[in-house]
Amino acid sequence: MSNLISFLKTRRADEYIFYLCILLLPLNDALLVISFGVFLFFGILLNFKEKDKTPLALIITLLFLVSLVSLSYTYDFDASQRKVFKNLAFLLVPLGFYFNRISPKALNTGKFLFLVSWIIFCLASLLKLLIFWFKYPEQRPYYNFIQASMHHNYMPQDAMYICTALIFLLFSFTHWHKYLRVGISLLFFSVLLLFSVRLGILQFSCIMLIYIIINRKRLINLKNIAVLILVLILGSILITSNNYTKDKIFSTLQSLDINVGKDKTTEIAKDYHQINFRLKLWPIALDLIQERPLFGYGAGTEKGLIYKETQAKGFNLQKVHAHNQFLSMTFQYGLFGLSVFIFMLVSLFLKAISHLEYFLIFFLILTSMITDSYFDVQQGLFYFALFGSLILVHNEKSKEE
Repeated sequence: MSNLISFLKTRRADEYIFYLCILLLPLNDALLVISFGVFLFFGILLNFKEKDKTPLALIITLLFLVSLVSLSYTYDFDASQRKVFKNLAFLLVPLGFYFNRISPKALNTGKFLFLVSWIIFCLASLLKLLIFWFKYPEQRPYYNFIQASMHHNYMPQDAMYICTALIFLLFSFTHWHKYLRVGISLLFFSVLLLFSVRLGILQFSCIMLIYIIINRKRLINLKNIAVLILVLILGSILITSNNYTKDKIFSTLQSLDINVGKDKTTEIAKDYHQINFRLKLWPIALDLIQERPLFGYGAGTEKGLIYKETQAKGFNLQKVHAHNQFLSMTFQYGLFGLSVFIFMLVSLFLKAISHLEYFLIFFLILTSMITDSYFDVQQGLFYFALFGSLILVHNEKSKEE
């Protein structure tokens, strides 16, 4: 057995499993759980007796422990059980990084594989759309045809991953040919617009703006201004190419009291895309929180209770979360859970601030929490667990180098 462990250590088996985890991120939830479970298993097998570990990654496990504790007082035990199982990402991923010492070189390879996997994801999404476009011409007039025809898991969370891939493209792989990087950026931009993830488009624009500001002396010239104009034209074409995207963009502008003209949106947009529906949800969530402020209602109870309250108030809404991660945390785990969560975010911020890429990823994490409760799906859970752990591990390694 000792010979096998020595062989696996020599061959850096833990790093290859880490690569596999990265490549599986665009795929389904079950594979993510299995792959990171294997990652943790090999870490325990190979490094359990090693003293050189990364304890900062364990901060992320507090989220799992908080949800586990909520089983003792939950409003709905079955719903909480399911949510605790979902929250395994907060246990598997940070423990995996605690036991596995991934080298800086392997982390850089992981960034490369992450970028490649999301390039493939975006190409597959556009290819599927193209196939459906010619295969089902009679369905093209349908309101949601383009988005329904594309390959995606959960669009808001996929947008976070795509924006993260953009960060690595712009700031880690500067040696790639400029036209290749422009082409990949346009690919990401096109998919985000067709997905119609408003926050994702805004995050993409902020990342590009920061990149341009940092490299302004090199980038601000007539050729690049011409490219920018072409990109704006492409964006305009994509936005107006289907009512779904157009409605989401222009209804948001109208919600912000920006006059874009009544003819810019369809009748569906009045109820379907109005960002103001959050203004209905947030007071309801706050009212319910006030009834159980210290420890909340328990993991996974949010949707059912908010739905009952919206129905009682006569709002025609489906079962939805609070669309704000801070409200969701407080709803489920009370001020106790919220304080743990804020402690965790402060820890991540203090570690990320010294490194531009990870600071931008922290920006994605924080801004995504304002308009969405993305811990509701495993794609979001694994995003936070993975990149939260990487931020903590990266900075600890940097001090050792």
